[in-house]
Amino acid sequence: MGFKKKFKPITEQEHIDRVVKPILDTMEKGQVPWHMPWEISQNAQGTIVAGVNRSLSSGKLYEGINSLLLSLIASQEQYKNRYWGTYLGIKKAGGQIRKGEKGVYVLKWDFIPVVKGQDDCTKCKGAIVYVKGKTQPCNKCESEKLRTSIKLYSSAVWNLDQADFKDGVPEKYRPAKPKKVKKTTKAQDKARQNRVIKEAQKILDAYIPTLRGGFTNENIESNEAYYSPSRDAIVVPAKKQYPRIESYYRVAFHEMVHSTGHKDRLNRFKEYKSHMHGSPDYSKEEFVAEIGACVLSSFFGTETSVDLENSGAYLRSWKKGLANNKKDIVFAIGQAMKAVNFIVAGGKK
Repeated sequence: MGFKKKFKPITEQEHIDRVVKPILDTMEKGQVPWHMPWEISQNAQGTIVAGVNRSLSSGKLYEGINSLLLSLIASQEQYKNRYWGTYLGIKKAGGQIRKGEKGVYVLKWDFIPVVKGQDDCTKCKGAIVYVKGKTQPCNKCESEKLRTSIKLYSSAVWNLDQADFKDGVPEKYRPAKPKKVKKTTKAQDKARQNRVIKEAQKILDAYIPTLRGGFTNENIESNEAYYSPSRDAIVVPAKKQYPRIESYYRVAFHEMVHSTGHKDRLNRFKEYKSHMHGSPDYSKEEFVAEIGACVLSSFFGTETSVDLENSGAYLRSWKKGLANNKKDIVFAIGQAMKAVNFIVAGGKK
């Protein structure tokens, strides 16, 4: 007589582990997972979203850690298509995932209404219970007002390059035809660099007025680069101190991302218990700032191979403080992408 194997639910931490693993593995190899091409769009709430990979079902850009993760996998596997879908989603679109193709786990979350009992209740001891479902609020104490709980879980998706379609990939999901890249002259390279710097400077010029304490005078030499929360001010070395002008913007972007944590902006600092150097929260914030700087530099084309190498080493050093709590890495990546969106939007929520 046969028997059914008992299904063991996956915990929230296990969902997070399976999503974060490819990112950590890449960093261990000395690579920078956030060095990717980018485009911008808006989500349903009208928020600017930076990314490149889109959901097959909604057509929207993936956000946060999912955006970075799928860009990483697409780059490693050399996928040309930027659409990803679930098994059923691809089947509905007329495709069939090829045998042996592996999916990528992305994080999803549900916002669930919950109620919480009183902490001194001898029955529920202040436990959170869901409003919907079999569990009911405690009948011995007066439950606190309705709250919203975020429930994390993971779901597998496949790139459309991993599937076969009877009549080929539908037109609306096909990648744009690659353009022939012609060899550029020194004059054209210089003109491109000037355009890149001009666009990066536009972002600085739009953001600086939001800083109460201002931005360092770009002509004053300094050996320090930091953001001061108390003064709400950014200090970086002068442009002339950098052998490559692109590196100036990388440093400026790093400190700008830090400044988005201020209470008048994204209010990220309220999540931290300690700001002491070497603490897990300090590591987390440095992780946020450097990922954000990488994405912004990649987005505006101001990155250099030297900056990427330095950034990889920098991120690996801070990752050590977060490796035991992968939820912190999810938080850091999500916050970094929020900061990028905020800065690209000119310092507007």
